Amino acid sequence: MDKRYNILNIIDKSMTGGGQQCTYMTAAFLDRKVFHSYVACSPGGPLVERCKRKGLTVKTIVMNKRFSLRSVLVVYCFVKEKRIDLIHAHGLVAAVFAVFAAKACRIPIIYSQHGFHYRSYKGRFLQSLRIMAEKCIIRLINMVICDSDDNLRKGEAEGYFPAGKGRRVFPPIETDSYHISPDTSRRIKTDLGIAGCSPIIGTVGRLDEAKGFPTLLKALVAVVAEFAELRFLLIGEGPERKMIERKRKALGLESHVILTGYQPDIMPLVGLFDVFVSSSYWEGLPLALCEAHMLGKPVVATGVGGCPEIVVHEETGLIVEPGNPDALAVAVLRLLRDPAKCRAMGRKAKEHVTANFGVEHVIGEIEGIYGNLLNHERDSGKRTVKNG
Repeated sequence: MDKRYNILNIIDKSMTGGGQQCTYMTAAFLDRKVFHSYVACSPGGPLVERCKRKGLTVKTIVMNKRFSLRSVLVVYCFVKEKRIDLIHAHGLVAAVFAVFAAKACRIPIIYSQHGFHYRSYKGRFLQSLRIMAEKCIIRLINMVICDSDDNLRKGEAEGYFPAGKGRRVFPPIETDSYHISPDTSRRIKTDLGIAGCSPIIGTVGRLDEAKGFPTLLKALVAVVAEFAELRFLLIGEGPERKMIERKRKALGLESHVILTGYQPDIMPLVGLFDVFVSSSYWEGLPLALCEAHMLGKPVVATGVGGCPEIVVHEETGLIVEPGNPDALAVAVLRLLRDPAKCRAMGRKAKEHVTANFGVEHVIGEIEGIYGNLLNHERDSGKRTVKNG
């Protein structure tokens, strides 16, 4: 490429989440000699401030599941004003708002599909509507990036996109930023009232149906029976909190399971874990597992979505079937009984994530995709109108 290209990474919400992390990492770590990054997202969330601290230009645009022609026009005007050369949309909602600008300005658009989320819609009609909308949008997209091989296979098998239109690219992880000092760990333990407790295990995630918390709580009963001083940190917030509190009380786990609520910085808490536990019924590719591995933590996870692509069974952790509390308890107990094995798995876990999810490697892949699309559009002569 013989010029500097303007790239717009766009996502609907500015909250803390996996899609937002990918948006930030992609925009922040592109080669600035070749690409100039812009970010667009809804106002009022941590993604906006994080991008600004990195020196990125951020355009705040109200985007949600209620379609807004005004927001579509704002996206179009921004793309035209900044002479954007390529749009990278993260998630379906952002793609809906961005695809019209891409087509109007005759520039390529990429869609990062961070999992299949139709199951979060209640009722078959809404699920079918979500699936139909996603398939229609993808027809207008130049390329789909899936964050796991599992999502790539599902996308092709279920007719979201034809073979060759999708590409698996793991989410980028900044591998040199994972270190928690002993002083920080001691302070957090004191603040949580768990200074003398051992072992400490836990999980991170939105408190919703997908995460399989009923299975997790049942499994913890067996684990606590052997490790009476165990504490489980459940980091996150969501609609299932009341249900979790009720089940925690019914199972006699009130002193063992600590609900920390939303935490702006989860890593110091995860740094306390001896084992990270994921009990999900379904998943995309959960970045929390990558982050736990980067802290040298072995993971017990259910074999759903992209989890087995992060957790290498018997090497960096253990994979169990979803919805089986007995299997989950056996796996957790197996690791807790063998601290040496935990440490060995943790070392391999960090090596595995560094090799496959490291930011330089992953951003290199994304830059290659951008370059191929931009050169194809330039060489084909289709871009007769260049943003005005």
